[in-house]
Amino acid sequence: MLNRYPLWKYLMLIVVILVGLLYALPNIYGEDPAVQITGARGVAASENYAGPKSVLY
Repeated sequence: MLNRYPLWKYLMLIVVILVGLLYALPNIYGEDPAVQITGARGVAASENYAGPKSVLY
């Protein structure tokens, strides 16, 4: 195969495509969390955490 363009142009094209894919990934995956942390009893961590009740004891 005969190359019509220099190697640096092919490399630049690959870099631009990879950067474009990197920026597009948040749109592809959306806002759903990929990892869900659960407690020992099976309750989700956000439901299990009640927060501080009082600063002073």
